[in-house]
Amino acid sequence: LVIGMRLHSVILAVLSKTPFIALSYSKKVKDFDATVGMKDFVLDYQKLNLDDLKKMVKNLLLVEKDVAINLEKEKLKNTYKFFDHEKLLKKLF
Repeated sequence: LVIGMRLHSVILAVLSKTPFIALSYSKKVKDFDATVGMKDFVLDYQKLNLDDLKKMVKNLLLVEKDVAINLEKEKLKNTYKFFDHEKLLKKLF
């Protein structure tokens, strides 16, 4: 389980198929989490309290295996998107 605030920490969690809770400091973190199916595991860091975090950790641990399977699918889907962007850049340059 990863509890991360920076976008790179949640990206690495997806790449390693590790369930995560994002402490969102900006829209890009929320948007990324929604993209990979993790919108239910985002907390606004400015409104963060320990009780909400504990509750979310418990909820995530209950569905940990399902989340890991979903993260694998999202990793594969987004990896293909990356390669599409790489192909486009090679064509342009």
